[in-house]
Amino acid sequence: SHYVVVQSASRVDFVSYPTVTAGSPTVFNATLGFYYYYWDFGDGTAYYGGVGYGGNSLAAHTYSRSGTYFVVLTGYNYTTGVFSTASHVLVVGSGVVAADFVYPTHNDGLTVSINAGSPAVFNATATGGSSPYQFAWTLGDGSSAVGQLPTHIFASPGSYIVALTVTDSLGNVAVASHSVTVASSPYLVDFTYPPVAPGSIVAFSGTSGFYYYYWDFGDGSTYQDYGSNGASIAYHAYSSAGPFIVVMTVSDSLGTATASHGFSTALFSDFTVSPTSVAAGHPVSFNVTSVQGGTPPYSFAWNFGDGTTGSGTSQIHTYSKTGTFIIVLEITDSSTPSANSLTIAHSITVVDFEIAATPTVLYAIPGQSSNSTISVSSKLGFTGPVVLMAVISPQSGLTCTITPGTVNLGTSEIAVLSCQGSVVTPFTVTVTGSASSGSHSVSITFYVTDFSIGASPTTITFDNGSSGDSTVYVGSIDGFSDPVTLSSTVLPSGLSCTIVPDIVTPSVYYYATSALSCRLIRKLDYHPWYHQWIHGNCSSLSRNLSTGAKRVASRFQPNSRTNQFYRPNRELRTGRGWRLHCYYNWRQWPAFSLGNDHCSHSRFRNLAEPGDDRTGSIWHVKRWRV
Repeated sequence: SHYVVVQSASRVDFVSYPTVTAGSPTVFNATLGFYYYYWDFGDGTAYYGGVGYGGNSLAAHTYSRSGTYFVVLTGYNYTTGVFSTASHVLVVGSGVVAADFVYPTHNDGLTVSINAGSPAVFNATATGGSSPYQFAWTLGDGSSAVGQLPTHIFASPGSYIVALTVTDSLGNVAVASHSVTVASSPYLVDFTYPPVAPGSIVAFSGTSGFYYYYWDFGDGSTYQDYGSNGASIAYHAYSSAGPFIVVMTVSDSLGTATASHGFSTALFSDFTVSPTSVAAGHPVSFNVTSVQGGTPPYSFAWNFGDGTTGSGTSQIHTYSKTGTFIIVLEITDSSTPSANSLTIAHSITVVDFEIAATPTVLYAIPGQSSNSTISVSSKLGFTGPVVLMAVISPQSGLTCTITPGTVNLGTSEIAVLSCQGSVVTPFTVTVTGSASSGSHSVSITFYVTDFSIGASPTTITFDNGSSGDSTVYVGSIDGFSDPVTLSSTVLPSGLSCTIVPDIVTPSVYYYATSALSCRLIRKLDYHPWYHQWIHGNCSSLSRNLSTGAKRVASRFQPNSRTNQFYRPNRELRTGRGWRLHCYYNWRQWPAFSLGNDHCSHSRFRNLAEPGDDRTGSIWHVKRWRV
């Protein structure tokens, strides 16, 4: 316990704003009627106020740290010589965020005040915590506002406790409060202005009819006009973004009045694109140069024009295809109650090249070459070297060259692909052009072609004095479509053959045909097998077909000598009463006859074809009646 002495004195007390946070000012409002006010804020600092010190009953203080403080106020009137004391415990909250605000008190060297009936602006600041911030105001007259630069009109003169509450993005709160004195004035004044852009001249138009106009543009520049025509209009250009507090004070014979507004210049920014022309597949850099105006912090939203987006002040993007793309950047500030936004657009051209072949299908017979023209063309202004390479599938049986192996777009754009095959089959040749932007390919199908030759029938049988016919067919293999010259060779002599037409062109869809017609040109007493070779020729390509012609007797007469040819791989039995001889090259083979009614010599039996012993010899059989 303690012994306390309580003395009789004039009553004194004070109040503070309910919420006090470290780093943000708070106002103390004491009981009126004292000449001196002595304040001890409990943190080692003091303040002397009141009329005796050119002040009043209000005091403002900012605590640098949170905690609990014992605040003592002593009031003194020199007329009574009595000191009156009041004290309170004050809890100061954490100061993660610090807040404060100002309002106009000077204009071009003049001390001014807020006037009832004329607008006044408050400019809030916030530090610490995590932006963006939200600003909420109580203006002491029952009104409230939001935003960093609210403008308010007090209807009546007096002292008002204006409090600002700042909340950061993480929910940390700071409260700042000040006592604001609103003075009376015989005039109600205001001014207007259009949206302000950095570097542009803006016209401020004030209430007309006054002799003196004083302007403070908030960037250190001032302007005065005394009674000139059009004095109520002032012009100014801002070189930076702000925010700015513009104060207009008018003066006339009845007194002065002040109006103020606050603003940031309209959002202004730009971004760079590097490079402005790029090959597909290569990165492009986008960078915001600067942001002026509005209320920071700012957010950045990118649209690259190809369906992709991004955020932040810098971006690196790669376009996968050619074209001209519009890049749009939208910048949004943190103004409240509504944010400001700015949209900026630039374009970029993405270049590339393309490759084509004419024709894309090639045909050639073995040993011959065929060519395709490779065209490399620029898309949207691409320039530079393109290296050409050919890949063949299957790998063996075809060789290809490209001349030249490199084309330079802007100088040359044509190359020649030349291929020569040795195997009759289709090939796929892929020509790839490679450049700094990437690669592109074109495929060419190469057919190594051939033709086939056939006949129907392949054996012609006819009597003496008659002729025989066959149809010769020439077919396409893998797209062969060149003219084929037909000719024939006949052994032994005595048979004449013609081929009509002797030049035919097969199609990939149907055979080409010619008529082969043969007839005897001399009468023989023996009956040989005739062998005919039909030759098809196209350039260096040749194909042959072997056919046979057999002559048979029209009748058989006993007691007369009649020659007949039989297949030599069969025995010839004449029957009773007939004699048989075998001939080789028209001469009788002495050791050949092994009986009276048949020939069975092994050499005679094993011949593959009639009349041909694979050495050019011809065998015949002759029989007669004995």
